[in-house]
Amino acid sequence: MDFMEPLSLDSPLRIFVRKLWQKLCQEGENGQPKKTSVFQNLLSVGCDYYELLSLFSDFQMTEADGEILVDHAPTPAHIYPISPSNIRLALPHWTPSKYHTAPIIEVVNEIQRDLLCGKQLVKVYNSNLNPRNRRAYNDRYILLITSHKNLILDINRRTTIQFRQDP
Repeated sequence: MDFMEPLSLDSPLRIFVRKLWQKLCQEGENGQPKKTSVFQNLLSVGCDYYELLSLFSDFQMTEADGEILVDHAPTPAHIYPISPSNIRLALPHWTPSKYHTAPIIEVVNEIQRDLLCGKQLVKVYNSNLNPRNRRAYNDRYILLITSHKNLILDINRRTTIQFRQDP
């Protein structure tokens, strides 16, 4: 059994979970279901969905993860038809920083294309992921498109927005 650096049993749960998920990610495809299982188990013992999602989204996510995340997501605060203005409502804070995923108009257009396409996916968007200043304020949004639901999760505001395709 190979170990990373020693970890005290008094370490915060966040540090333990991060190290465990790092180890599982190193296992490649074999570790992915284990990582998702840890997420589900932590939820089942009362850990907060958005706090776990904040950590979970630091690691590569698959469409299978998207299904699990949607199944356990909190009840949507709103259900909107797909439109640029409604997508923009789901992304309430976007910085002009050069460290964002892309300019907001490009992000909104990309999300709209993805929602209308309906192909299953999981994408993470950052409003200010500043590598030089990890403490810089960053809003992180997760787009989840599955076979039965389309969600945008706002981690900082702890909000879930659902999108529907109008016939």
